Amino acid sequence: MMSILKFVVVLFILSVSTHTGASVFQEGSILWTDNNDTIYYTNQTQYWVSDSDISLKYGILQWDKLANGYGLAVDTHAKQVVVSDPGNKFLGIFDPNSNFGTVFYVGTSKGVGQVTIDWRARNVYWADGGYGWIAMKPLPKNISRHNGLDTRMKVVVDQQLDTPTGIVVHPHAYYLFWADAGKRPKIERSDLTGNKRRVIIWQSLITPRALAIHQHDNGDKLFWTDEDRGTIEFCNLDGTGRNILISVNSLRFFGLDIFKGFVFYTAYTKDPSLNFTGYIQIENTDKQSFRKYDKRWFHLSVYDKASQPRDESGGSCESSFINCSQICTHEDDVGHHACLCLDGYQLDNIRGKLCSDRGYNVERHMLFTNSHSICAIAINAFNVHNTSSSYNCSVVKDSHGNITRFSLDMTGRKIFFSNGTHIFEQTPFHNDFRIVHSTDESRTVTDMDFDWISHRLYWIESSSGTLHSILPYESSAAVTLKTLSSDRIITNLAVDPHKRNIYFVTRGTTGQYSLNLYDVANEVVSQVKASNLQMPTDLEYDRLQERLVWNDNGGFIGFLTLGDKQKISFKESAGNKRRHAVTTYKKFVISSTEEEDRHIDVLYEGDNSIIYLSFKKSYHPFVHDMHVYDTTLQPSETGPCDVNNGGCEHFCLPHSTKECACKLGYTLSYGKKCITSTLKSDFFIILDQVHGRLYQANNDATHLSDVVALEINENNTPAALAFDSNTNTIAWVDNSDVSKTVRTMTIGDTEERNLDVLVENDGYLAIDSSTGNVYVLTGNIISVVNKHGKTHNLIDKSADSSIKMKSIALLSSKGKMAWIEEHYSYNVKSWEVYRASMDGTKRRVVIRSTGKITDIVFDTETGEWLYWCENTGDKVGRAHLEDGTQETVYQARGLHPIALDVAGEFVYVVPRAGRKIFRMTSAYDSGQQVVFENPLLGSLNNFFVSHSDTVPPHSSCADCNGGCSDICLPDGPNGRTCACDDSDEQTDDTNCKRTSRCPVIEEESISALVDCCPQQPDALCLVTCANGYMPASPFKLKCLPTGWNASLGAICTATPPTELPIIAMAAGGGGAVTVIVSIIVVVCICRRKGKREDSLYAPITSLGTVSNDELMASDRHGCSTAAEIVGPTSTAKSPRRLTKDEQADGGEYNNLGEAAMAVMSVELPKKRTKGESRLTHSYQPFLPSTDLTYMNVTPEDGFTRPDYPYPSSGYPYNGPNDRADDDDDYLTPCNGSRAGAEKSDRLRDEYVTGWQEAGEDSIRMYQNETVFFDRNNGLHTRVSSRDEAPPAHARGFHTSRE
Repeated sequence: MMSILKFVVVLFILSVSTHTGASVFQEGSILWTDNNDTIYYTNQTQYWVSDSDISLKYGILQWDKLANGYGLAVDTHAKQVVVSDPGNKFLGIFDPNSNFGTVFYVGTSKGVGQVTIDWRARNVYWADGGYGWIAMKPLPKNISRHNGLDTRMKVVVDQQLDTPTGIVVHPHAYYLFWADAGKRPKIERSDLTGNKRRVIIWQSLITPRALAIHQHDNGDKLFWTDEDRGTIEFCNLDGTGRNILISVNSLRFFGLDIFKGFVFYTAYTKDPSLNFTGYIQIENTDKQSFRKYDKRWFHLSVYDKASQPRDESGGSCESSFINCSQICTHEDDVGHHACLCLDGYQLDNIRGKLCSDRGYNVERHMLFTNSHSICAIAINAFNVHNTSSSYNCSVVKDSHGNITRFSLDMTGRKIFFSNGTHIFEQTPFHNDFRIVHSTDESRTVTDMDFDWISHRLYWIESSSGTLHSILPYESSAAVTLKTLSSDRIITNLAVDPHKRNIYFVTRGTTGQYSLNLYDVANEVVSQVKASNLQMPTDLEYDRLQERLVWNDNGGFIGFLTLGDKQKISFKESAGNKRRHAVTTYKKFVISSTEEEDRHIDVLYEGDNSIIYLSFKKSYHPFVHDMHVYDTTLQPSETGPCDVNNGGCEHFCLPHSTKECACKLGYTLSYGKKCITSTLKSDFFIILDQVHGRLYQANNDATHLSDVVALEINENNTPAALAFDSNTNTIAWVDNSDVSKTVRTMTIGDTEERNLDVLVENDGYLAIDSSTGNVYVLTGNIISVVNKHGKTHNLIDKSADSSIKMKSIALLSSKGKMAWIEEHYSYNVKSWEVYRASMDGTKRRVVIRSTGKITDIVFDTETGEWLYWCENTGDKVGRAHLEDGTQETVYQARGLHPIALDVAGEFVYVVPRAGRKIFRMTSAYDSGQQVVFENPLLGSLNNFFVSHSDTVPPHSSCADCNGGCSDICLPDGPNGRTCACDDSDEQTDDTNCKRTSRCPVIEEESISALVDCCPQQPDALCLVTCANGYMPASPFKLKCLPTGWNASLGAICTATPPTELPIIAMAAGGGGAVTVIVSIIVVVCICRRKGKREDSLYAPITSLGTVSNDELMASDRHGCSTAAEIVGPTSTAKSPRRLTKDEQADGGEYNNLGEAAMAVMSVELPKKRTKGESRLTHSYQPFLPSTDLTYMNVTPEDGFTRPDYPYPSSGYPYNGPNDRADDDDDYLTPCNGSRAGAEKSDRLRDEYVTGWQEAGEDSIRMYQNETVFFDRNNGLHTRVSSRDEAPPAHARGFHTSRE
């Protein structure tokens, strides 16, 4: 059927003159689409370029069949225009001079994008985001004779594509370029047949929308728009030399084309009434112009014959000698060409020019059961209104009974299907078949799936928990059975061949369904968490989207995304009738139903719209099963990116020079993983709000483009930023949810903390370096929130609609803050900067300007100046905080700054037009220097500079929160105000009603609580015991809402007296001598041991305190007490903020009561009687070591070697459950912390000290010899007590005997 449609050409005059002439279009005419039934054009392009203020006139082309004109391309040689219509799902072609138009191709999806024309070979290419392919079709030689219902085309690219959008052809370079705006955006290149693919751009793309080629003598360039980056960018044809032509954060650039060195574009904003079309000169970006309209325009194309050079003969494809029967493409300048066939046709092998019909075709068709047949319908025919004549039910004819289930082997071109009792194998459209398997009469086949990798067919049978499988192509193959569930029935299954996983649904006796996974390789069955699994009727594995899809009689289609980002969702379906089969294809989900007015629902996930199909000639009221036949869905070999993104953490590039690549700010490690690092000093903190990322960059002017990504949760979308250089703490507004919240993190850490405060659309943050409190400006309200989420409002101007408060800055050392107010009065805007104390009092205006003030910052190092920048005024100024004197630092040099910061002697600014940072001296206008620039950033409108020195904090609030229980607000240099959460009450000057503090009382056994602010509600303190006392536990004391987590009186226990052995001699007078000698020996031993320990531990601090580990180590060794180390007159250190390690959960008492503390007290061994006396020793526990290892070597006969390491720190230590025999407690410290004091009397029998770590080896000493264990060779060496130890064993030990 031929469809010839007339166009109506109307001239819409916007100026005094009109155009007349033989041709509607002139050289340089521009055409625009508006996603409606109209195409706009102007013939005054060259006048507009010469005079940017010219009043343009526009003409319009209207076509009654055009519903949503979108993509647009022009063939100036044929004087024809091709337009895509996603509403009617077709491509149209028309000649405006003859007023003829027709539908050129029927069957696009609603996601069809840009179109382009190879004017040399007269082929049209288009990107279809719904079907995920790039397709082509030759232009008709006579549009008046073209079949308007032609659904034939040639798919040239359809793998590793998600959402292709823009496309452009370069006929003279023989390249085809396209953009993919899917999950991993990229720009690719191929030859004109879709082969030799190569990814050329992959970093920092969001929504690449339209492409264009700029042909130039100095090298051709590829240009593109990125809708969500707000950019027009360009690069060389191989992807190198990427740069930005123009960037405007508030604009969404969409369509573009190039005419005589000018880029013409369309753009829109969030405001539907603000839409633009304009131009910018490539060589001189200052030469630009735009027009504003209330109607949005989409794609555009320039009618420029000079940009489409073509030889008179038309090239080789126009030669009668070539004569390809369907499609011809050029390959090089020599004249080589390629003949191609439309899908469903086959090129002859002799001449390689003629295309013949292969007969019935099932490629890119959906196959479905129709009672006793299997039918096929072209996948792109869903959009053809008369679907009843579009399907063929001869794929499998009606000779096998009622067909209920089938599966496809597309590589082998086979269909496996079942009528319930038999499984058949058959080639599509052939009558010959083979029976693969027959069931017994008691069971029927209920579902099946084919593994095309292992060539194994799986199926399940009714009322069974067994999985059946067979290798159908092996003549003598037997059926394999695997019981997957002994008490439940398997109802559905789906196979993932690449990962060798089988997903299956089971039903229990109570009717409850569950989703399960069978790992074929490891033969392991596990359950998969899946909600909304009410009554599934079919299960499908979607390999392209890595998800499971099921039909559910609960009235919906269920989805389960697999992998690390597991997500469950569903789509409600209309009607209440039973649903049967489900299948997927690209962005389509197809579901069958028993509704009377339709058989199949086609869900297009691009916009969640549904197409209802009804097959009127169907013999059966519903479809039992269906699958899409597309050989690309069953690759015989997995490509490098087909499974798990090729193992790449970020980007997998199957058609590039490298297999894996990383996002901006990451480095590729071991070929797959993407890692980042942390800059320690001299850096910028940068907010890229467009990409939703945070970065660090060097501030040394030598690495201008290097950035390091900060590891924040990938689901975060930061929208505002604050930075505290003293603690390296960042705060940002997380825009990822409807309820925007504030999050904080320390650089170098991965732990994010969420502050319980909500932010509106516009939010600004600042951090008080004295307390860590975050000041939040949102909705004309300034509030402060502490780390516990307690919020206190300071300033509320939300009722004043004539102002808009923006940007907040703090000077903690002086207790001052400032903010910007934008005023509206009689349609005139003005800007003011207010200053106040950080408690919200003493407000006054310090700066007024008619230029747009975009940012403010205090000089926090000197505390003397407040800086501001003006965008429209192109200015940076500063005001003195004492006398109010204002000075100009920079003005009128073309930067138009939008953000600034001050560090040291420099001011840093971000210009309006670039992703760069300039540096200039802070006192006077001395010129500027670029210290950072990276075009890959999405935006750079918020940044901070790290300070080389500590920024002075507030003198009062920095000291234990100023004594405030909740929020300390600096007021001037020395004053402070305590505040509570707005929902709480303040009981006195420092306390809030709902906040509890722990009492700090004098305790005889405690000398001091150190490394904390004891009166703070969340205090976490180290304990210094008084003289004569020792810690009962190494853990820290924590203040809980109910009080201290341990009794203060039980933390330190009295140091028990030391028993000295007294040996008397029978000889007169000798006993006294012996007693004196024994005392001297013991004292010397303890002194020597104490000195050795002192040398191995860190020196005592000047304030008389030691770390917790030092205290515990000394106490454990039994030769000194806390009083001996610290001294009886020691005092606590000045309170300070806790470090991260001191706040670790393991550093607290485990809520021990007095009774529990008493159990942990140390008891010395009882003295044995004379009959029990054996050789004894004073045990010296070995010092904590970080390099202890298990010694898994066969023990030498005669003694037992321990098979676990020694305790390195902390008490109590109980060792492993099945520890080695240690009857003599060689491994027990002298205070009995591992096994208790009841075993201490067993430290005798042998003159032995146990295994000791010594260098690389271990030692054990006996009465007459020492055994050395060499872990390198696993051998033991015995050395006589008179011999010297091997030199490798340098660490000593101490022994004594009765």
